[in-house]
Amino acid sequence: MGRVGKTAEHHTTAEFVAFLDALVVGHDRGTEIHFIADNLSAYNTRLVSQSGRSSECDVELQRQQAPRVAAVIAVDQWLLNEFVSRRIIAILRIHSYERIVPSAQALTSGGVSVIELTLTSRGSSDALSKLRETLGTKVVIGVGTVLQAAEVNDAVSAGAQFVVSPGVRIAVAIRCAELGVPFVCGAFSPIEVADALDAGTTLIKIFPARLGGPKHLKDLAGPFPLARFIPTGGVSAQNAKAYLAAGAIAVGMGTSLVPASAVEASDWPRIEAAARQAIAAI
Repeated sequence: MGRVGKTAEHHTTAEFVAFLDALVVGHDRGTEIHFIADNLSAYNTRLVSQSGRSSECDVELQRQQAPRVAAVIAVDQWLLNEFVSRRIIAILRIHSYERIVPSAQALTSGGVSVIELTLTSRGSSDALSKLRETLGTKVVIGVGTVLQAAEVNDAVSAGAQFVVSPGVRIAVAIRCAELGVPFVCGAFSPIEVADALDAGTTLIKIFPARLGGPKHLKDLAGPFPLARFIPTGGVSAQNAKAYLAAGAIAVGMGTSLVPASAVEASDWPRIEAAARQAIAAI
């Protein structure tokens, strides 16, 4: 990355794309590199607005942001591969994470190995640390309901491998890029999807999915071919396959997979059975 400071200004999108290509040798993401470069102007406009600097700084900002874009491409590709191969994200939105380890063990025994904890549940940071220590590489663990940049810091410090927001949060997107952690941005409408893409991520959580169903996701996929959709909210073993057929790369399941009543009753076989049913359904 030391080449960045010596690189001439990139006055055209084509020149900047070539520069990004040089930075991300080995990543077969040419189309998305073009896409991110085209949208970086909008991203930098926000940075200019926040800093009060004039629009004449756009080219310099592009040059400064290039290593960050390269890093985002790399980490997003890693998480994309994980989502595509594992297909189901278990969202544990429960009152307390006191029983998080046996809950997660039941899920992994049933074949579900991507877990999202939420900041709305008590003890999420401690729970994340416990899972990393107990299950290690058996699971991919992220943190959801992240609304502020400071929350990204806490999540990553606790061991989060990805961050999820329920809506478009520019400050969260920027902080994730700075720390090199994949960001899954929440959206529902076309304008929100466009804003999420402008924020620099192609991983987009469609929430709440139940409001539009698989047809809504399929309609969004037409004008946004580079978006990687993950429907969440109302997804279950009964409709997960329909969402995947509509173009989702993975699905997020909450209470249908991990009912709060099962956790409270320590009914781990029930959670394992739900995980097996979900895996069988897709």
